[in-house]
Amino acid sequence: VAPDLAAIARSGPAMAGICAEAQRIVEAGVALLLKGPTGSGKETLARALHAGGPLSDLPLEALDCSLLDDVALRGGAATGAVLRLTERGGTLILDEPAETPAAVQPLLVQSLTQLARGAERRVQVISLSSVPLSERLAEGRLRPDLYYRLSGAVVHLPGLAERREDLPALVADLAAHS
Repeated sequence: VAPDLAAIARSGPAMAGICAEAQRIVEAGVALLLKGPTGSGKETLARALHAGGPLSDLPLEALDCSLLDDVALRGGAATGAVLRLTERGGTLILDEPAETPAAVQPLLVQSLTQLARGAERRVQVISLSSVPLSERLAEGRLRPDLYYRLSGAVVHLPGLAERREDLPALVADLAAHS
């Protein structure tokens, strides 16, 4: 069951604003970077944005960037995801792009360029990061061209410690799904 964007937005005032902002960005077709601490709900929000957005009838592909290698990008799972999205359109979720191995970053840029130029239908890229990509860029651990492809618009998700009003809704959701 896909996460419900409206239910996430109802969990509290902070998330209502975050959901509205992220939804506007996705509807505009801008690459979205969701940043926040581990456990803040980045992946859940990304999946809800896909399910409730203009590309909901198209595929959703998710890649863990820390696991990418040249094999994955030259003929493995990542290549399959890119080819499917190039043919059909849809949403690509990139988890922790700051952890993409340096040797693989040029291939990821090439794949993203292929999606941007060669897709027959629209492809939305949503990246999830627990570390600021700008820090990795400043440290020289992230290519500038990859940084700019991923961070068209940035939305920060505060940790649950900062969103205590969300806890009752989260507990109710967990109870309903267990």
